[in-house]
Amino acid sequence: MGADVTHPAPGEIGRKPSIAAVVGSTDPAISKFRVEVRVQASKDSSKEGTNVIEQILDMELCTYNLLKKFHDINNGRKPERIIFYRSLCFINMYKKPFSNLQLLPGMEFRRANFR
Repeated sequence: MGADVTHPAPGEIGRKPSIAAVVGSTDPAISKFRVEVRVQASKDSSKEGTNVIEQILDMELCTYNLLKKFHDINNGRKPERIIFYRSLCFINMYKKPFSNLQLLPGMEFRRANFR
């Protein structure tokens, strides 16, 4: 799996949205992929300045949908291992975008009651 957020030009932050995408393979050979794309606010309206939102706001649902697609395409098989790549973030932004990722895959399988 992998994820990234792209933002509008500096003068457009807060006026135009950012686009977040999460991609995941749907086969054990890692040759077929599905993607979840979301349009989200580019700036946190509760803060002043031009701080962009690096966090994927709908990450839980994106992860759920990709894991469900893998599960359905592979006749109920769960991924044996999940490797997650995230594009480069500045050091001071590191904790927030990644803070919940460790819990998502197992949490999603329990929520979906995959068997």
